[in-house]
Amino acid sequence: MSPLSRRAGRFAAWFDLWPAGEQPDAADARAIREEQIRALAAATGTSVAANAVVAALFVAVLSDTLPPVRLAVWATVLAAVLTLRYTISAALRRADPAEPGRGVRSVPLFLAIAATGGAWGGAGFALLPPDMIHQAFVGVVLAGIVAGAASALAVSFVAYAAFVVPAVLPFVSAQIVLGQEASLHYGMAALAAVFTLVMLLIGERLASAFEAAMHARLRDARAAAALHASHAEAAAACESLREEVRQRREAQVRSQRSEARLRLYVEQSPIPFIEWDPAFRVLEWNGAASRLFGYSRDEALGRTASELLAVDGGCDEISRLWSRLLRDRRGATVRTVNRIRDGRSVQCEWHYMPLQDATGRITSLITLALDATDRGRVEARLEHLVSRDGLTGLATRALFLEEVALRIARTGRSGGRLAAIVLDLDRFRLVNESLGQAQGDLLLAEAARRVAGAAPDGAIVARHGEDEFAIAFDPDAADGGASLAAVRILEAFHAPFMLAGHETFLTASVGVAVFPYDADGPTALVENAGAAMSQAKRRGRDNVQGYSAELTRLARLRLGAETNLRLAVEREAFTVLYQPLVDLHTGEVTGVEALLRWRDGERGLVSPVEFIHVAEESGLIVPLGQWALHRACRDVAAWHSASGAAPRLSINLSPRQFRQRDMVGWIESALRRAQLPPACLTVELTENVLMDNDARSCGMLQQLRALGVRVAIDDFGTGYCGLGYLREFPVDVLKIDRSFVRDIPMRAADVAIVRAIIAMARSLRLRTVAEGVESPDQKLFLAAEGCDEAQGYLFGRPIEAAQLSGLIRPAGGGARD
Repeated sequence: MSPLSRRAGRFAAWFDLWPAGEQPDAADARAIREEQIRALAAATGTSVAANAVVAALFVAVLSDTLPPVRLAVWATVLAAVLTLRYTISAALRRADPAEPGRGVRSVPLFLAIAATGGAWGGAGFALLPPDMIHQAFVGVVLAGIVAGAASALAVSFVAYAAFVVPAVLPFVSAQIVLGQEASLHYGMAALAAVFTLVMLLIGERLASAFEAAMHARLRDARAAAALHASHAEAAAACESLREEVRQRREAQVRSQRSEARLRLYVEQSPIPFIEWDPAFRVLEWNGAASRLFGYSRDEALGRTASELLAVDGGCDEISRLWSRLLRDRRGATVRTVNRIRDGRSVQCEWHYMPLQDATGRITSLITLALDATDRGRVEARLEHLVSRDGLTGLATRALFLEEVALRIARTGRSGGRLAAIVLDLDRFRLVNESLGQAQGDLLLAEAARRVAGAAPDGAIVARHGEDEFAIAFDPDAADGGASLAAVRILEAFHAPFMLAGHETFLTASVGVAVFPYDADGPTALVENAGAAMSQAKRRGRDNVQGYSAELTRLARLRLGAETNLRLAVEREAFTVLYQPLVDLHTGEVTGVEALLRWRDGERGLVSPVEFIHVAEESGLIVPLGQWALHRACRDVAAWHSASGAAPRLSINLSPRQFRQRDMVGWIESALRRAQLPPACLTVELTENVLMDNDARSCGMLQQLRALGVRVAIDDFGTGYCGLGYLREFPVDVLKIDRSFVRDIPMRAADVAIVRAIIAMARSLRLRTVAEGVESPDQKLFLAAEGCDEAQGYLFGRPIEAAQLSGLIRPAGGGARD
């Protein structure tokens, strides 16, 4: 059963909603529910008083920052809710617990608890002061209320969640709304959300512990009642036995009559009873012990535990246990695997009690043994459930690796082979972000079903990552071998997925590795299959790739490059160069494009061509891009102040940077910290970046335009052929790619393309910038055709920030060093 099903089951059990026959221990569930209701009602007085005290302090602190009327209205609402909750709890405490339908009548209590949380949540939304300090105070108060409520409400996860979610969610919503004004609010919203999740997890753990304790108590009580009802005489014997044991420990003197009676009691006890001497030989052995272990009393007397009960290799364990008991001189409870007479193994729970004489010397040990074999099977089943992924039902990564290791061990002995396939869903993150996590989970579950259905017979299938699956199987037993098996799995994704009532197409990238050819162990086998999968992605996705040693070499090279790049980012071993943009009609420098360079100690300045793809794949492009933006904004702002002009700064955003949810926020922060007007900044994006997620991309561009930042399409004409996005997206500038400029005006095809781009831009009221201009003929042609600006070696090579002050002057058209 998944965690979601367990939560739904627990919630339904509160209100007698379980269908008939689905809950075999309905009496226990009802008793646990009544105990939880009783605990919630009993804690209401203290909880209400604490809420009232905190509310009074809350109003007192905020009385100077908020209108008294708002505070009074909120305090009145909270007081009414608390009064209602106390009244409902008092009525429940007076009601008969055995009264039918009491669970349904407890609904008002949960609604009152939720209303209390909602009242506090209203404070977190409607009573937010204008200043950040008092907002933080409101957040701290809500956190304290949520944490404090755990002591009173965590006996029921439903009650605790009903209080926590409405108490914190409005505050999180308010901070998200305010985050449009200051990004710090996003941090407060994130902290509040994480805190809420942690408290809900804690509440779930506490509620589960309470239910488990209640269930154990009810089970033990039921067992004790049954034992008392069916074995009243045996229970009296056990009680007398305990009394006799106590007397032996205190006085160590027994009369012949007491010994006879004790032996009678021991013999009649339904619990296996064994007494051992200090050498661990049997002194006493009752009928229940004979029934459990198969040896009669005469057969057992005088024999050691190792002779009677030890499994193969278990003598050392018994010896260590015995030494510890003699050393600690106190009772103990242990669980061991023991052998019975017919050779079978049983799991026993032993309760040991040492007996000492007046001098403190241990004379014997009394033990009671319980058959825990069934309990062990239940625990093994629970362990099995833990090894399964809750969403897909497939094996977990850990179980998969264990199974691969076992199969390789068997395969190695028989000289066979083992194939491993690693499959990753292409563009799953895009689907997850577009349709939401709930639809993403449905997609993962359906993908898992398809993978499992297409896998060869006898294969183990696992969820290997968020959107990654792994399969291990015998390729000799699979129809067509490992390669055809991988192709069949890939083809299972060619049919559309139905999500939110619409067809969604999703492909996969598949990598294959085979033991012993491609790896000598389980970890290497799975890693090499993963390397082959990465190669499939790099080759365009939706294909199958087999492993080769070259992939390992390339992976090591990429890892080395990433390591060096990560060190360079930590040491800020980068610089920003600037290439001028020139107005083709006036010859004046209108701005610069920021160009990132890696300043390597051995190679000097390293072009982005050598490291940007590594930064993009590893995620280092995000902190690196933020650093470059802040640096460029500071440099251009200083240039602005020194020259008195208003030059523009153009800077590229990579696909990964553009996908960051806080992208607009950190651009605004960089402009604000550098005191550079937003109108001076142009961000350059490729066509492919925009088309990855057109709806979200349009929203991001609209936010940039609202901020005052201009948007340029870089390398225009080299990406998607469709031009409809120029009509939909808020774009200001088209940058003509250098590949079209290089051979003009000599090459007729390039001339036609450049003329078409300039004419189209002019009709759409967009500015055009030509890249890679290196000759006067190119400049004259572009100016004659109406191109607005240009950049290239004809106007100047990339320069350091210190040289920017000399750019604001007419450009004569010659190259600069």
